Amino acid sequence: MTWNVEKINNIFLPYERGLILSMPLSFKRPKDRQVWFFNTHGRYKVQSGCRLIQAASLNNVVGCLNGNRLGLWKKIWQLNIPRKIILFVWKTINGILLTREAIIQSKVNVEGNCPNWENELELNTIVCVVAHWLGQTVKWSLPRVCKMNVDAALVRLDDEKKMGASFVVRDESGQLILAGASKLNFRTSAEEAELVAVVWSLQCCKREGLTIPELELDSLMVVNWIKEKKVTGVFGNTVRDFFDLMRQVGCEYVQYCPRVCNNVAHLVAKRVKEMAEEAMAWRRIEDMYSNIQHAMLRDIRSSN
Repeated sequence: MTWNVEKINNIFLPYERGLILSMPLSFKRPKDRQVWFFNTHGRYKVQSGCRLIQAASLNNVVGCLNGNRLGLWKKIWQLNIPRKIILFVWKTINGILLTREAIIQSKVNVEGNCPNWENELELNTIVCVVAHWLGQTVKWSLPRVCKMNVDAALVRLDDEKKMGASFVVRDESGQLILAGASKLNFRTSAEEAELVAVVWSLQCCKREGLTIPELELDSLMVVNWIKEKKVTGVFGNTVRDFFDLMRQVGCEYVQYCPRVCNNVAHLVAKRVKEMAEEAMAWRRIEDMYSNIQHAMLRDIRSSN
């Protein structure tokens, strides 16, 4: 089930179009219902309304508001850990850590690629700062039978925000069974993008008749939603779709993995901006982009 994009484009303003098209649709066609957008359970509370007003008065972007963010830093500064660690986290989140992205934004001519992520800009995120350390201690692991890794990435296509959804299914020896990537409508949060990518990936596996015993995601929040069976709020219908598909493909185990263990799926998601097609699938590693081939081979070597 998809939106009638042509009709929406003819009726609504660009900003409204973006909001409408970003709403996930359930393939079960449930009845419409009202939800409060600014928390995960979808019910209005005075506390949530006050936080929204506070955020608006501080000129924050309301659409990106996290209900717990206003009290987060108070809790962080009260932690019994060295202040240099808290300062490091603060610099990272506020984008003032001395990464290559920050240096380039300061108009200094340097190589932008992160030394730990092939063909990726070194971003102002903790992921790239600790990638080398994680690479030495955390590895992608071989599944018992087969495992699917899923990821979503924000991409810009012709001045339009889109998201790239991807999945990679590998067998017990690490060999490729099926991989896919698709251009999907932009989502208002990383968690929503990840959840929509998972549902799309499971639909693809269902069509191919695959059984997926294990599923790995690098979004801890989405994994927690799934484990807690959180089916209320804005993403409730999408979570319900996930559970239906999970049963249909025989998925028994959903777990969180750090980004370094999900690198292959991440690289596939980023490649959608180079695809002429809306979606692509691969059954042989030889047919994939060279950097993805190298990443898959690294996973196999490190897991043996």
